[in-house]
Amino acid sequence: MNAISEKFELKITTNKQPQTKNNFCMYLDKQWYHLKARDSVLASLSLEKSVGEKLDVSILQNFLLNPVLGIDDPRTNNRIDFIGGIRGYKRA
Repeated sequence: MNAISEKFELKITTNKQPQTKNNFCMYLDKQWYHLKARDSVLASLSLEKSVGEKLDVSILQNFLLNPVLGIDDPRTNNRIDFIGGIRGYKRA
């Protein structure tokens, strides 16, 4: 959690759906967390980054999944699971 806190503001929540851009919800050890990308993360994206690198999915991969959790490919790594868009967050 300390490593996550370096890049994201982290707090316990009951909300399962992020409300705004650069915000994420994470379920870990039977607890929901709200993560908000820190200003330092967002500032690092403002210079010479492609549009794709500024997307929430890229922020999540480049600042949390890969460097902190060691998940290089969320589609094939067995340490992560997701609920597809058609089923929605209410299924979580």
